[in-house]
Amino acid sequence: IAGLSIATSAQRPDSGSYERVSIGLARAEAAQYGGSTRADLTGGVTSPTLVDNGANGTVCEGALIEATLRFKVSNRGEIVSASAYLTVADLDMPAAADSASGSPFRLQRRFGVLFESDDAGDDWRPRSGRPGYLGGLPVLSGREDGDDAIQQATTGLVAMVVRERDGACAFGATPPARPVPGGGDLRAEPVRFLEDAVLACELGWDEAELRRRCQANVQPSLANWTDDWVGRYGDSYGEARADWVEVLTPGSPGSADWDDQQATCENLVVGAHIEILTSRYGAAVDPQRQIIAAILTYRTADWEIRKRPRRFFTVTVAFTDVPAGDAAEFVPPAPGLFAPLPDDVFYPFTVEVDQVQSRAQGAASAAVSAATGARRGR
Repeated sequence: IAGLSIATSAQRPDSGSYERVSIGLARAEAAQYGGSTRADLTGGVTSPTLVDNGANGTVCEGALIEATLRFKVSNRGEIVSASAYLTVADLDMPAAADSASGSPFRLQRRFGVLFESDDAGDDWRPRSGRPGYLGGLPVLSGREDGDDAIQQATTGLVAMVVRERDGACAFGATPPARPVPGGGDLRAEPVRFLEDAVLACELGWDEAELRRRCQANVQPSLANWTDDWVGRYGDSYGEARADWVEVLTPGSPGSADWDDQQATCENLVVGAHIEILTSRYGAAVDPQRQIIAAILTYRTADWEIRKRPRRFFTVTVAFTDVPAGDAAEFVPPAPGLFAPLPDDVFYPFTVEVDQVQSRAQGAASAAVSAATGARRGR
């Protein structure tokens, strides 16, 4: 045990080296092999030694017969301490076991490993796999917290709106659903890895409520999105910036504007589309899944509530698998010999398109045949 150490966490792609912790001896006992009598070894254990017992054979003093390793793991998935519990015994080996013709000496040993949570560690954080994502678990998310770190959200990437029984959008926070982070008071649930989804609910606002929200630019749900990072791995944590992927947002939804004459809220966010690109990495016998890109696109519309009293808020999520390896070369198909004629080729005369194309192709075929015959006649 002396001098042995282990890494606090596994290596990941594009990550630096991790610290190591030494394995300490927590307890050592001397026992009678095959019996129940045990005694603490206050001075620790030493290497086993062989003692010649004459005609009675050989005695192996201090042989290891039991070993248990106990690891304490932080909420970040790092090993913070490692302890060993050892039991030794003196083994009487008969003389027949020493001879070449004798039967071998058989020994039964017991080994165990125990992992425990370190309650004194940091705040609890969710995991959705280790290290790669597992299908059906929430996509991890967080926001930039300065010092090149990410503050992880305990809810995961919350975006899937919740409907009441009548189809109306649910408001307020009622477990297990949670409010969309920074996005008003619409209720939503986490996006789950590899689960494509389309969810919609009805915004049941009257004209006064729509006017109030529009004039204050209180966009529903994803308009004030704050979790702009997603976890690359199922056990990503904030201190490792390489464990996170920034959510790309091509274009801001802008501000809402109220037209009092038309009773219209212009540029209102009425939904969003989230596209997540995934890939596999690691050993071929046990590939792991990771997120390599995430794109958030807003949907906006003008809501003229007097003509259209109902408006739906829609969220769609799509996962796309990107094969590993080099990009494949794409060769487009060769164009046809005769291009189709446009519909207005004989304008102002009207001719059926199919007839025009059929006649044009027939004339072109006849011309090719005539040219071929002329060359043969020469």
